[in-house]
Amino acid sequence: MLQSPFDFIPKHKQKNVFYYLLSLTILVLLGMQISGAPLKTDAAPLGIISFEFAGDLATSQTILTSWGITGRFYAALNTGLDFLFLFSYACTFALGCVLAARFFEGRSAVLSRIGVVMAWGQIAAGLFDAIENFALIQMLIGTQSEIWPQVAFWFAAIKFILVGIGISYLHFSTAWFLAYFFARNRV
Repeated sequence: MLQSPFDFIPKHKQKNVFYYLLSLTILVLLGMQISGAPLKTDAAPLGIISFEFAGDLATSQTILTSWGITGRFYAALNTGLDFLFLFSYACTFALGCVLAARFFEGRSAVLSRIGVVMAWGQIAAGLFDAIENFALIQMLIGTQSEIWPQVAFWFAAIKFILVGIGISYLHFSTAWFLAYFFARNRV
């Protein structure tokens, strides 16, 4: 049996930990939205996400130039906050997948196992995000190597795919839970 990344937390406490993590994730996301607002320029219409997906040194340099000194400060602040965010969202989504997997125990062994795999996928997404952030920092401090925009691009792409799959599992699980709840509590 595949172990979840949260087996060290007693099952009866996992929901509370999930709610704390979700609150932290939302709080940090709001901070990132505020610090990321000045990063939206013609060269970076999606702000920091445009920088993550620049893919080559020339495009990265164009984005950095469009930000100027002040924008680079906000990009550094945003990237720093992202280290807290990657911990909080990865743990929130992973623990959500674990809770969903537990709901499916006894209902669908396959969906329960998928939930545990999805939980590990969210942890992996957080690790990919950390590598992506390291590449972004290299570009922010002026490293002139073509490798860093490519590293940021590929690790961001994999991160977003893993997070998207995990969120899809959570949406599916929530819909299943609601259908189950309303079917059992029909008046």
